[in-house]
Amino acid sequence: MISQIARSSKLELPRTLVLAAGKSTKNQPVSGGFPKPLLSIQGRTTLERNLSWLSQSGLDSVWVVLADDSKEIQTIIGDGSHVGLKVLYSPEPEILGTAGAYKKLESHWQGVTLVVCGDSLVRFDLEKFLLAHKNPNADITIALLDQNTHLHTAIAADRVVMDDLGRITDFVQTISSTTLCSTLVDAGVYLIEPEILDLIPPQTSYDFAQDLFPRMLAEGYYLQGHLIDGYCLGLDSPECYAKAMSFIDSKQIKLS
Repeated sequence: MISQIARSSKLELPRTLVLAAGKSTKNQPVSGGFPKPLLSIQGRTTLERNLSWLSQSGLDSVWVVLADDSKEIQTIIGDGSHVGLKVLYSPEPEILGTAGAYKKLESHWQGVTLVVCGDSLVRFDLEKFLLAHKNPNADITIALLDQNTHLHTAIAADRVVMDDLGRITDFVQTISSTTLCSTLVDAGVYLIEPEILDLIPPQTSYDFAQDLFPRMLAEGYYLQGHLIDGYCLGLDSPECYAKAMSFIDSKQIKLS
């Protein structure tokens, strides 16, 4: 549990932001028009499973970002008590992007913030993630999966180039000669220092991967990678969803 590590190593538990404003544009045959975080995984939504993971890891409250018309999420998740969390909501009449959603709640992030993309099914050891972020140089620590060793569903995310010391040196959205040798992929979970808020323009659509991370690299900030010990299943299309379910049905992935 994170709470046990926090006591033994004097780590502060992070404030937490869960990004759940995703639409089901590509996944209509599976989602039935519901928001992507509400895709059903053996009787529970993806978002409920991710919130339960955070609760089981020792966290007690989260902010959930949702599209302004996503009343279904608030109906299903409610106050979060059934997943062991206090859930607060940040509705967006206009979608602000992943980093813009973090900026909108700026007054709540006095310390390090854990950001989780709520529409992928993710599980790994958050204790190790927090300990990795103790690196005094790290402005952001990004959870990574290795496509050669982790079960995955063709996640639509950046390839990441990282040096031998764990420092990220490049993000590439399309495969090129630079990234052919890299099998690392952004898993959509971050630990972020509050100073980074100054780099994000207010009330503007701004994305971590497309906007913030490239700017940080260009300006010399320290972006650290952390190879996860679990899984991250993107559910962006009917094909991805079917592949994720095949992993679960065959017991290659055990749900908790």
